[in-house]
Amino acid sequence: MNSLSSDQEKRLGSIDWGRTSLKDRLSYGSLIRDLRIGKNITQEGLAEIAGVSRQTVSNIESGKTAAQPAVMESILRGLGVGRASDVSPTANRYLAILGPMIDALDDDVLDEAMAKVVKVLVEAISDPKGDKAAKSSVDRIGRLLG
Repeated sequence: MNSLSSDQEKRLGSIDWGRTSLKDRLSYGSLIRDLRIGKNITQEGLAEIAGVSRQTVSNIESGKTAAQPAVMESILRGLGVGRASDVSPTANRYLAILGPMIDALDDDVLDEAMAKVVKVLVEAISDPKGDKAAKSSVDRIGRLLG
């Protein structure tokens, strides 16, 4: 089992899993396994980071299961690959939990729910002890959501 090149990691991280066919998602299991092993992470460790069971990781790696797009994104975040790899490990833990919930919501409900989440985060960051850079990012998100 070989570790992936940085180009392979970038390619894997840039895939739009929501538009990937079931057959294609099944075919990426061995790449996920190679990437996990190359990063010296156990299936149990990846499962914990990604918020899924060890059996789910095993089934994806063996090609028995095609992961739902949100699960694949969580696994890749756990491996530090893709758009979410720029996010802290703490944020990744919460994204792994929230991702499937967000995917399950209709757009009209999602907008309202995200506005509430942003409001709570802004209030928490408004604490004088809060990080100014984080507050700035949340403020921008709040403006985008209206």
